Amino acid sequence: MAGMPSKKPEKRDSREMVFAERCQVEGPVFGPAPKGFVRIGEVLGGVMNSMGLREQGRFSRVQGEWEKIVGRVLAPHVVPDRLERRVLFVRVSHPGFKMELQGSGMLAEMLRRVQALPGLGDVKEIRMVVGAG
Repeated sequence: MAGMPSKKPEKRDSREMVFAERCQVEGPVFGPAPKGFVRIGEVLGGVMNSMGLREQGRFSRVQGEWEKIVGRVLAPHVVPDRLERRVLFVRVSHPGFKMELQGSGMLAEMLRRVQALPGLGDVKEIRMVVGAG
């Protein structure tokens, strides 16, 4: 209509536009949660923590990168066992491997490599346990 100001489209990021197009919604989608509502990510984060799934996911990341962390030669003899309270427990096949890792500074290097993985920068220590799991 002549004389009426045209309405400017709202600025939206690409994922919001794709979501809006697929779900056929209008207006902001990813803004702050409306009053009295909680974002699903906040709820799921709490549920994942209470079930131990967040730690399991972080531990799975360590397992997937383990050969890169310790090298092909050591990987069969030094195996990640679990991640608890920011401590990575690894199982070593022989006491000699444990002594070598502790004395050579390799354990500190392993920790640095684990901490370099996404989401694992808060791992504070690696503890070794001798024997099969």
